[in-house]
Amino acid sequence: MSVRTSIASIFEAALFKLGVQAQIDISRPEFAQHGDFSTNIAMSLAKQLKKPPRAIAEDIINNLDHKLFSNVEIAGAGFINVFLKPEVLKDLVFEAVNDSNYGRWNIGGGKSVQVEFVSANPTGPITVANARGGPLGDSVARLLEWIGYNVWREFYVNDRGAKIGHLARSLEQRYRQAMDLIWELPPEGYPGEYLLDIARDVFTEYGDGILKKDENERLAFFGEQAVARIIAGQQKVLKRFGVKFDLWFSEKEMSAKGEIEKALDRLKEKGVLYEQDGAIWMKSTDYGDDKDFVVIKSGGEPTYTATDFAYHIGKYDRGFDLSIDLLGADHQGHTGPMFAALEAIGIPKERLEFLLYQLVYLIKGGQQVKMSKSSGEFVTLDELLDEVPPDAARYFYLMRSSDTHLNFDIDLAKSQTMENPVYYVQYAHVRCNAIINDERANGVDIGKSLYFEDNLEINLAKELIDFPDEVKACALARAPHRIASYAERVASAFHSFYHDCRVLQEPFEILNRRMLLVLATRKVLSSCLSILGVTAPERM
Repeated sequence: MSVRTSIASIFEAALFKLGVQAQIDISRPEFAQHGDFSTNIAMSLAKQLKKPPRAIAEDIINNLDHKLFSNVEIAGAGFINVFLKPEVLKDLVFEAVNDSNYGRWNIGGGKSVQVEFVSANPTGPITVANARGGPLGDSVARLLEWIGYNVWREFYVNDRGAKIGHLARSLEQRYRQAMDLIWELPPEGYPGEYLLDIARDVFTEYGDGILKKDENERLAFFGEQAVARIIAGQQKVLKRFGVKFDLWFSEKEMSAKGEIEKALDRLKEKGVLYEQDGAIWMKSTDYGDDKDFVVIKSGGEPTYTATDFAYHIGKYDRGFDLSIDLLGADHQGHTGPMFAALEAIGIPKERLEFLLYQLVYLIKGGQQVKMSKSSGEFVTLDELLDEVPPDAARYFYLMRSSDTHLNFDIDLAKSQTMENPVYYVQYAHVRCNAIINDERANGVDIGKSLYFEDNLEINLAKELIDFPDEVKACALARAPHRIASYAERVASAFHSFYHDCRVLQEPFEILNRRMLLVLATRKVLSSCLSILGVTAPERM
């Protein structure tokens, strides 16, 4: 069970007796002397009930069921601090070991959620910048699965439009370079050396006959070859990174089916389109956006926004109850038009979420690694994974909130020291395994465990029983970085316990209860690492 949910229910029952309904916030006090858990509900209700918080707290305590508590006290201006009964704490840890669904919820009720992430243009390899969306989207999806949603992972392939034409012309020139012919990149071409590698592969496979085709045939060929080979490279490196998708959705295929025109027709039927300066606009300001946006350019070509609108309509036509888009922070201006367009055709805003993530800065040797995609000088995810193991790379991408810039310290990520947070967490899991698999553990019966007595035992137990509530909070906030922080707290509590509390050498009375903690720690850390997409090693 969730300990915070159980405590909140007890307080809600007490308030019900007082004729009051309120949302109960249960937190962990910073200091143990302030209780195992605490609530500020009395202070929250002071204005509503027109009574001093401490008086309200006394009324609540007088109507409280103490079945979980050894003591309840009022502190400060009106905080209510509760202390769990020793047997309750032990039983909760025992549940962590024996409940196969420990930490899982049914909040989603099996509803379908589509999570779209990475979606890098097929004009170049995955870089360390857009790679941040990989583990972030995958871990958000894993968290949603933990709370009962049916999750579909999707990569949107932007494989049509002007950029593909620029890519085709760029590859044609690189093809000429591979043949030692005169070549020059077009003004809007892609300068990365990766295209030369592709050109050499194409030349090896097809020879020099491509240049004999007419221009339209050549460009169609080079465009198809560039996109197909770049996508194959993206798929390969993301698989190496442990990031998989249920579908790589092709914009080109969507366009060929006429879906973009159908989507715009739906907007036209709602009367929200108008013509101005030869272009077609949508009245998105009628739906809360800060300005109207163009859906068809004066030349007749649908805009990026119109294309993306068609893609989003398709998501709901495919039956998804909720769609979550993970995008770089530079897409901030894209959210308003999308909400407006969907609302215009009757799709509630609540069915679409955007999770924007900030830039990544690589640090090596204490210095920032310079990256510039426009000049063709950037660090690819492949190059990063050649230096940093996938586990460490994923963890480092996830250990900071997505709405903050990430300083990725390559040297720290590569190190096998306790200063490296992923090593620190994984090593705690390894220590648990070493204890559990030791032959001296034979005869342990955690069912005979007594109450935890040592402060380090109690502190570790308190961290372990928080896992279900951490999962719920992190999933609802779409915040995998909080799972990383929680895993580090559990690892810290376990490392302290490991150093000062002997396990295998103790009499069975002590051994049983400490082995219970070890088993629960291994399970909780393994679950945390699984949510992050990081392995839980048995040995290191």
